[in-house]
Amino acid sequence: MESGERHETTDPESRKTVLKNRDFMLLWVGQLVSQVGDRIHSIALMWWVLEKTGSAALMGTVLIFATVPAVVLGPFAGGYVDRWNRKAIIAGMDFVRGAIVVGVAVLAIRGSLEIWQLLVATAAVSVASTFFGPAVMATIPNLVRKDEITRANSLSQMVAQGAGIAGPALGGVLVAIWGVGGVFLLNGLSFMLSGFSELFIRVPPTERRGETQHILADLKEGFGFVRNQPTVFGILKTAAVLNFFTAPFAILIPLVTREYLGRGADALGFIMASFSVGFLLSSAALAIVKERERKHPLIIFGIALMGLVLILMGVFLSYPSYLVLMGILGVLSGVANILIMAYFQAVIPDQMRGRVFGFMQTLAGGLQPLAFGVVGILTDVVGVTPVFVVSGCVLVIGGFYLYAVPGMKKV
Repeated sequence: MESGERHETTDPESRKTVLKNRDFMLLWVGQLVSQVGDRIHSIALMWWVLEKTGSAALMGTVLIFATVPAVVLGPFAGGYVDRWNRKAIIAGMDFVRGAIVVGVAVLAIRGSLEIWQLLVATAAVSVASTFFGPAVMATIPNLVRKDEITRANSLSQMVAQGAGIAGPALGGVLVAIWGVGGVFLLNGLSFMLSGFSELFIRVPPTERRGETQHILADLKEGFGFVRNQPTVFGILKTAAVLNFFTAPFAILIPLVTREYLGRGADALGFIMASFSVGFLLSSAALAIVKERERKHPLIIFGIALMGLVLILMGVFLSYPSYLVLMGILGVLSGVANILIMAYFQAVIPDQMRGRVFGFMQTLAGGLQPLAFGVVGILTDVVGVTPVFVVSGCVLVIGGFYLYAVPGMKKV
């Protein structure tokens, strides 16, 4: 498989190591601030829905509204990311998300927040995130040296998972103290602070081709690139199927915490924080060690072992076991996801990156809305254990199936 060369710049910052790179660190700090707030918000959101309705199906509906915009708009967003100023997209979308969430906070504080309003706001935030995600992923390789892409992604994931440690644990406590309105307000302000820091990032100019071509041509070009890269396409197709079986995780964990473990929002926060501790450990390890020439063994065995952990989570329904298993799951997820993203960033040309990441977002997440709906209803009928066991078995099979993807052994 031919790998694309990223656009090189003469910016001295891009020649510095990651931790001394001013522009990357500004992006890094911005991510930290917004993601701490976002993790706190997630706990408050799911707990509010569960407390108000007690329905896994309705929790699935909220998550459908959170994912459908990304699925539908992903390829279009990727095309605009390649056409527009990426810094403006990154900072602008953080400001937009902040304004929306502050609006939700006001309704919650006034006691007038309704499910339909939450669904509309969730969809709007998802639209903004659909542009934000590909812009960040497309920008990171422009800010760092090619031999530091894995390290940069590891540090980005360390931020995400460090926020995932503090956010859920803090969120559970803050929900009890401030209520969901105060937590939503904190998240909205964190988005705005993140956007402010991102205004100062110096993003090198990106080579753009076909400025006047129609956005549909961008979609075709992005799909054509992925389709002609058998390894990339094979990984993405497998990920789309696996995501169908792992997406319901967001529904099952709050439900297990409340209905099976008999715990409150604080316990849910600590369980989710345990996952982030594990992810953070793997991110730190990958940031320290030398870039691996062959990444596929860790990717494949990481996914397969994740499946085994999910099976155990369906069997051992206790608070201590969930703290341990979620930590292990975080380690394995971190290894697989960081290495896959580093590989994609290394082989996708800079001028194609936004379109390709937008297409990836759609392909990988295309089945998630259906999964949320099906599993939400199924869980209400059969309980969580069968869902965990089936999902785990699929991950074990899917992990080892990656050996059949053309070129995977060269990854």
